[in-house]
Amino acid sequence: MPASAAVVAQIPDERLHASGKAAAQDWVLPEQIVEKKEGRALDNHLFCDAENKFWTELNGWEKELLAAEMDKKDFVGWLRNFDRRDWSLCVPYDMGGIKGFYPDLIIIRKTSKGLIADILEPHNPSFVDTVPKAIGLAKFADEHGEEFGRIIIARKKGEHWQYADLQDKQSRERIKAMQPGTDVAKLFEA
Repeated sequence: MPASAAVVAQIPDERLHASGKAAAQDWVLPEQIVEKKEGRALDNHLFCDAENKFWTELNGWEKELLAAEMDKKDFVGWLRNFDRRDWSLCVPYDMGGIKGFYPDLIIIRKTSKGLIADILEPHNPSFVDTVPKAIGLAKFADEHGEEFGRIIIARKKGEHWQYADLQDKQSRERIKAMQPGTDVAKLFEA
């Protein structure tokens, strides 16, 4: 069980709503999380039960993206980043006011320098919040990218995944210049 993660998290609180800017806080994971035993049992979650399983409901894209990550040689574990838990990683975004969103997956990978946490957000591009959330992730990466490995927003197009790499400065600048309601395909341009 993890004690804590030495990364900076964006946690919306009363200061966020007053200032329009998230307050950076150390991201401390609890000793355990208790969730209903629903969905399907999955392996390698940071918070497994006595049978080494974690029960959760994932949508099709989340399942597929997680399976692809689990197949990689550097994969160590993952965290289902639930909405609105006091321990969850939250990224602020602006859509008619500052709101918080919770990227779906945190992937833990082993690197030559040790363990690193990646943020992965599989997101349906037809949702009206896609561009505002991508802009929020880009701003988050500007301020805290060095604390993470990959920061990715992904979509499925046909049989293939497309990724917006928010650790790439040029991608971040292009995304931050986008206007809500613009062509979402521009998020995934190289």
